Amino acid sequence: MGGHSSAICSEHCGTLQLLMGIDQDPAALLMAGKRLDAARAEGRAVLVSGNFEDMGRLAAENGIEKESVDGILLDIGTSSLQIDEAERGFSFMRDGPLDMRMDPRQVRRRRYGECVFACVPACARLNAPAA
Repeated sequence: MGGHSSAICSEHCGTLQLLMGIDQDPAALLMAGKRLDAARAEGRAVLVSGNFEDMGRLAAENGIEKESVDGILLDIGTSSLQIDEAERGFSFMRDGPLDMRMDPRQVRRRRYGECVFACVPACARLNAPAA
């Protein structure tokens, strides 16, 4: 968590004005914060809790204008941080709840049974012979 951002800060320390890291997972933000501690102390990095879909708003809230952005790197998907911990609900190797929230502070929207009952009829329609 924060490996790409840390490398960017190290490689471009002379020219980097500000790096903004976005993640929904509070544990990932905590780990990234430790890696980026020096850059954050120097005001060259800011970490934001949020979703990539809100990137424009999050950037504006942190004083970043669209015209000033030189690059964007999106590291999208799950990580071993989510998969390795069964209680996070992403693991396919260990028993645990089916949760799958990147941000465990979010309200759980569906329970497992609700997902199965919602998906089974849709799958049946997809596999039905053409009329």
